[in-house]
Amino acid sequence: MYRLILAIILLIPALSAQAQTSLLGDRFFRYSEEIPEDFLSSKAFALVHIDHASGTPRPNWKSEVSKLQEGLAKLGVDVAASFYREDFMAGSRTIFDNALMMRKRKMNKVIFFGKDQSGYTLIYTDFNRKRSLTDQGQNAFKIKGTALDVMFERLEDKIRRGAIKRNNLLVMSEPEYFPPKPFTTSKDKLQQKYTANLNSGKLAIPNIVSLELPEGANSTDPGLASDVRNENQRLKTEEEALKQLWTKYPYEYGFVDYDKLKEDDYRKQGYRFVILCLKGSESTIRTHLNWQEKTVRGKKPKKVDYGTKTVYKFYVKHILTQRIFTGDKWDGASTKTEALNNFLSNLLKPLER
Repeated sequence: MYRLILAIILLIPALSAQAQTSLLGDRFFRYSEEIPEDFLSSKAFALVHIDHASGTPRPNWKSEVSKLQEGLAKLGVDVAASFYREDFMAGSRTIFDNALMMRKRKMNKVIFFGKDQSGYTLIYTDFNRKRSLTDQGQNAFKIKGTALDVMFERLEDKIRRGAIKRNNLLVMSEPEYFPPKPFTTSKDKLQQKYTANLNSGKLAIPNIVSLELPEGANSTDPGLASDVRNENQRLKTEEEALKQLWTKYPYEYGFVDYDKLKEDDYRKQGYRFVILCLKGSESTIRTHLNWQEKTVRGKKPKKVDYGTKTVYKFYVKHILTQRIFTGDKWDGASTKTEALNNFLSNLLKPLER
């Protein structure tokens, strides 16, 4: 029997709308505890999340992945790539690039692996080969365990009882990681400054997208409706705070249901720029934006490990040329509201002189 409940994954923006990141998520799967027949015949990539307190560095997730990879390899599960979920989904650009890479590597399954106070959870489902990664309401296999060895024992039992045939003969026993890369290394396409000509056209601001409860979900999981309402209220409160910050912006702007594929339409409507947000570890975000600390008095900046604390960072993109403007001061912050306030304050300082 399938039951419709909310996946414990980060919100994955759909192809047609770049939604804001939400811890609750908007991907609803139809879960089953019956192991799929292709469990030992497919090629998967893993998205990993280890629960930890907000504002603190993430735990050593790679040690957990190593144990996961070893255990799945013994069973015959082919996991050909592993990512920390938040960094994979840091923004619309990162999702597009990573999904395309997985498609080129002929992945056909995605595994969501998580650890929290109750133990471990593994979700195995189809990769739809699109930026959305999965389709709403698609079938998914889920298994849990208070410890990894407990989960593996349950998996092994299900494989035996289901007489699942193993076709994966060569599988990796050690995980393969794909570190983040700069969006571009071109100094022309990615500029560490605030663009000076924002008064030449409107700025597009992506709307925050609320979650929609699938039809019939109330009857299958009564608590789901309450969770969705609470998350939508949180999103509404966040949206109101962000819109209040925009009132001090002196040029034209408007809110859009942003879709990269519709940028030509935005240009026809007078939009010349769009502001976008990244969310992930500070080291990952700095890498994507190819952030370079300035040389002071001829001295090169010291190398710093920026760690894995989660930050938000805004940047502006010129739609026609696709140039990215990051600002000349690092203004990432632990909350989206603070990050936008920092970005706007630095952007508008020259106008106040």
